[in-house]
Amino acid sequence: MSYTIEQYSGQPILISTLREDYNPLHEIQPMVHDLAAILDAAACPMILIVEVQFQPDDAATTVGAPPTNGNQNELFRHPNLREIIFVSDDGRVHLRVGGWNATIYRNVNVCAFHTIDAALAYAESVA
Repeated sequence: MSYTIEQYSGQPILISTLREDYNPLHEIQPMVHDLAAILDAAACPMILIVEVQFQPDDAATTVGAPPTNGNQNELFRHPNLREIIFVSDDGRVHLRVGGWNATIYRNVNVCAFHTIDAALAYAESVA
């Protein structure tokens, strides 16, 4: 697997790291399945941090963008998913995250940071 999902320090924070060899075209569905299983078993709503270590290109235009796939839509509206935080130094990811503010994606809290430390500090402050 070229991604990991782990709980951070026993807090209601999940960190999903998409490593440099992550391929969203082939791995988004298994990752969504794994995240859904964790959220289904969670005792309380969780904050999801998605650390993007691979370099998104034109084939990976979905990173940070609102989901168009039904399974992803269901995940991002999961009752145990409180907020999504993307971490990337790629400005395109930050731009796409802004798309979540569209009316059709209401009730999904999403933001982006440039570093994992900033994302964790924010997540801990709102957890």
